[in-house]
Amino acid sequence: MVAEILAGIALVKASVDFVKGNINTAKDIGEIAGQISAALSGQRDCAKARAKDKGMSIKQQFGSDSPAQAVIDAKLAAELVNELKFLVIDRFDLKTWDMIVEAEREKVKADAEIAHAQKIAKAENAEQMQEIAVVGASLAIGILIIVGIGLVMWAMEVK
Repeated sequence: MVAEILAGIALVKASVDFVKGNINTAKDIGEIAGQISAALSGQRDCAKARAKDKGMSIKQQFGSDSPAQAVIDAKLAAELVNELKFLVIDRFDLKTWDMIVEAEREKVKADAEIAHAQKIAKAENAEQMQEIAVVGASLAIGILIIVGIGLVMWAMEVK
């Protein structure tokens, strides 16, 4: 959990640093779009890790890291993304930032839908495999019964 938060913050910091260094030389937003996306992704990672903390007991939370640290890290990530927002608005315009955020939301939503569809497909596949196993086992038992009956009949004729 701590690692997720630290990785998220590191991703946000690295992305903001890259954008700061390259925003004025960028001819279009596409040149820095990947870094902006990475920063927003890092912020989401921090939020997810913090959300996981909420389901833990106080003892578990204080065992590895404090809930206060998770809050501070989330605030730092939000502050860095806000700084990134102002860099983009200053270089391009507010509409560009809004389009970036909307595109990122759509991407996250599409990724979630794909993950959900894959989960459903995996469950259906597991169910089908289970049905195939039941049919196969039933068929094997039926064959064994028929072979057993055949062997008993053959043994009775041999005597």
